[in-house]
Amino acid sequence: MIESGASIPAVNVKLVQNGEIIDTNTSELFAKGISVLFCVPGAFTPTCSNNHLPGYVRLAGELRNAGADQIICAAANDHHVLKAWSDTQSATGKIGFIADIKAEFAAGLGVAVEMAGLGMRYMRSAFLIRDGKIVSAYAANQAGQLGDTSAESVLAALRSQSVSSH
Repeated sequence: MIESGASIPAVNVKLVQNGEIIDTNTSELFAKGISVLFCVPGAFTPTCSNNHLPGYVRLAGELRNAGADQIICAAANDHHVLKAWSDTQSATGKIGFIADIKAEFAAGLGVAVEMAGLGMRYMRSAFLIRDGKIVSAYAANQAGQLGDTSAESVLAALRSQSVSSH
């Protein structure tokens, strides 16, 4: 897993944001401000749909009040799937989604894992990023569990760290 202080890898991806699909580069997307990035094994999967994404949707306002300029979810799904997932989870306007179909950004972050029957996916993880640099990185240690990658844990970390100070 990428370490604190490292630069965000530069990968061309599609971003689903505010109902639109945008071509972007991850180094540009995270270049300025404070970002919360959480990564999920897959859209519409049980833990991701029932627990992980809903937590971030619910706490989006608090994360922004604590200093997050943007909240982004990354998955190795295509942009059509992520747009549908965003719509069904009431995440539109609150959370952006990186469609990383080949898991290239996942590999750059050091969180790409081969999942039986699913191919290359993201390890459940979360990152606090400031001006294109990793401030903190978190990984779930157990399948089906959120651990330190939950919205609640990331919010607590954002509040307790000097992420917003330069």
